[in-house]
Amino acid sequence: MFPDGPVETSTGRAVPIHDGYWAFVPRPLPPEIEYTPALAALLAEASAGLAALAATADALPGAGLLAAPYLRIEAVSSSRIEGTRTSLGGLLRAEADASAGEPTDDAREVLNYVQATDWGLRSVGRLGLSIRLIQALHGILVRGVRGAVRSPGQFRRDQVHIGPPAGIAFASYIPPPPGDVPGLMAGLADFLREPPRGLPPLVQAALMHWHFEAIHPFEDGNGRIGRLLITLLLCARGVLPGPLLCLSPFIEAHRGDYYDGLLAVGRDGEVEGWLTFFLAGVVAQAGVATRTLRAAAKLRDELRRRLREESRSPNLPVLLDLLLGNPFVTAPRAAAVMGVSGQTARNLLDTLMEFGLVEQFGERRRNRIYYAPRLLRMLEEAAGPPDRMDPRRP
Repeated sequence: MFPDGPVETSTGRAVPIHDGYWAFVPRPLPPEIEYTPALAALLAEASAGLAALAATADALPGAGLLAAPYLRIEAVSSSRIEGTRTSLGGLLRAEADASAGEPTDDAREVLNYVQATDWGLRSVGRLGLSIRLIQALHGILVRGVRGAVRSPGQFRRDQVHIGPPAGIAFASYIPPPPGDVPGLMAGLADFLREPPRGLPPLVQAALMHWHFEAIHPFEDGNGRIGRLLITLLLCARGVLPGPLLCLSPFIEAHRGDYYDGLLAVGRDGEVEGWLTFFLAGVVAQAGVATRTLRAAAKLRDELRRRLREESRSPNLPVLLDLLLGNPFVTAPRAAAVMGVSGQTARNLLDTLMEFGLVEQFGERRRNRIYYAPRLLRMLEEAAGPPDRMDPRRP
């Protein structure tokens, strides 16, 4: 258990709570950081990787179409870390099929994550990375799902612990007392509003995420909100043009190292180890995203060229771009998005089937679902485990 006594480290201190237990209270950000040659090199590589991703997104036609599915990759993986069982294909299919009925509880949690991120990206310019923004994000995240009964959008009023449900005696970590949470969050908001001059955005994001998780300000949803804030910070700082960096697949693949790294910052003051893990994830996932954008642009050009050769319909390239945003589609959805009749949408989908670009999903005769296998496969590969599997590499 951490803390299990009057611990004091460079990043925080333990305070007594009840029954002889201790809670950890983090110090204000930023801690002192030793930029070893290895850490400085990794920071430079991660910054270059993000810059290459942003440049690729700006340069390639149609790259922005992948922002929507990439946001869903992050939502699926981040939610799966917390125990949901929704696949990327299942989520995309559910969103495309209006006749499918109410989503499952797990799918609703992922959809809430998508909606919270969408709202955050639209609102961060107006609200900043503020307490108001963070509380609103939490309200959207837990709306109508398992955390809805736990004061959505409100900081916790009870002492909590991290670990098995058997009780605090088995906790791996005990966050600050509830009375300290508002002041700690105000301090975090101050750091986000005016970070120290010269502190790189990637380091800001890594420190922010650790500090938020150390405070654990809500009853539920802290991991997902903390990871969502990484995307918002990088977009707000102008180093990411949209939600194209999915860190959660890397975190999911190295879940034990992720939790150990967060815990070690408070327990041992091991800031550099956490930064190494975080930056290694950025390097890996920025590379995945850049390769996916290039592959998507190449595939889009190939398919558009084929459509020009085999049909003169100006609507087919529009339908292709719709499928890049979600490889699953129904005729009613295509008709609504494209502004054509239902029969025209069905004719266009039949044409793509004749060309071998889409297939029918399932066997139903009414409310058919169509999908583009090559586009779906490309996204599923991007959602898979990262190529670089060692988070501790120099």
